[in-house]
Amino acid sequence: MSEAKSAARLRRARIQLGVAGLVMLLGLAWLLRGALEASAREQQLRREALVARVFDELEASLASFVVAEEARPFVQWRREWVPPTGSEAKKKKA
Repeated sequence: MSEAKSAARLRRARIQLGVAGLVMLLGLAWLLRGALEASAREQQLRREALVARVFDELEASLASFVVAEEARPFVQWRREWVPPTGSEAKKKKA
């Protein structure tokens, strides 16, 4: 009878350890899922920050280009513009 009791206790202990292992495995899976989601969110935020920074840089370079183009005289907007040379250029500089 004592062998039957010890076998039952051993079986019960194995079942309890199996259940505890499953609970721990589920907890680990839950923590891993949360960590992966946080990593994906962080990666998305980094992408958005990079896109915003690139957009700002492009906007700044485009703004300086627009300012330079707006500063050009009207005559330079012709299809083929040749800068003045000789006596005309000296008159304009003076």
